[in-house]
Amino acid sequence: MEVITKLEDKHEIVTLIDSSSDSIQFLIPTILEGRTIRQLTVSSFLTHDDILSFITQLSTNKSLTMLQLSNDSISDDGVVALAQSLQYNETLKYLHLQYNPDITSACAQSIAKLLNNNKTLTYLYLYDTNIDSHGAVMLSESLQTNNTLKSLWLDRQHQNTCSALPYFEQIKSRIKFCRSVLKMADDVPISFFPTGGLYLKTLAILMIEVRLPEIRNPGLTVSNWEIMEKIKEKSKPVDYQNLRVSSSARELIRFEGEFETIRALRKVTLLLNGKSIKIRGFHDALRIRAYQSESDHPTQIHWEGHFNDRGVPSFDEGKPGERADTVHIKGLPVRWFSSKSSNGRPCPK
Repeated sequence: MEVITKLEDKHEIVTLIDSSSDSIQFLIPTILEGRTIRQLTVSSFLTHDDILSFITQLSTNKSLTMLQLSNDSISDDGVVALAQSLQYNETLKYLHLQYNPDITSACAQSIAKLLNNNKTLTYLYLYDTNIDSHGAVMLSESLQTNNTLKSLWLDRQHQNTCSALPYFEQIKSRIKFCRSVLKMADDVPISFFPTGGLYLKTLAILMIEVRLPEIRNPGLTVSNWEIMEKIKEKSKPVDYQNLRVSSSARELIRFEGEFETIRALRKVTLLLNGKSIKIRGFHDALRIRAYQSESDHPTQIHWEGHFNDRGVPSFDEGKPGERADTVHIKGLPVRWFSSKSSNGRPCPK
């Protein structure tokens, strides 16, 4: 790849954002073989195979001092492999694993073992994960035998639990608690009708296109169901709230997938886009294109065009009716807006 040819011995910092699995497995091992790379930041979802592709280079690397795998980059199985590869690494000082909701207490024992064996790691960031109190206690216990880690960062929700530990006074200067901001801004519901418990939430819809090769056998048929199952398999560990065929033609099949969060959508986009699937009856693999669906609702450009098309040369956005402040909602159950004391019957007034 072109980026590799431009890496020279003088480069010290590398950042990879939204990279595909194929790119990760090619780039990171090559980057870690460099003799001057000090900092590596990855903000892309890493599969277990991605982690395995570079743990050998990571365990023996002599230049990397800071590794950051944040923003939905790694899950439990990846952390287990990572921790094992770093047990006897003699260079890494900063390990950033924050903002990874798929990190849970299932990997806490592996991290604790890393802290028991590694003698150079100085700062470990594990806030904004889903490690529970049991995992937090397990990590705290490892600080009793580890004397080189200066700061272990956990979610603030574990502060009371850890403070009650009998040995907390010995480790309290080395354990920090950070307020969690785990949800992405797009995934935070907007209050719409608090009294009725109603909130607005960003739609997380992914368009998936599967291009079909030319069908030379007149009797060959394409199973949309089989393709959907292959797509679901490629998307693991993320689950769809809904996956359906939006259009089907001889050359192209489009699917529409809906997710609970934008975070999940972006993860599946990285897992699917540019990948291939094999279907029975086809010699060649079918290529996948995945991208976030654009809203079909009016944007600012449409709003301005609405006035311009009517001969209004300029308009004042400060005035009601001349700004994009209209919300059109339909199909909501009337009972959502009724008071708790209402009997549900129409009001005579």
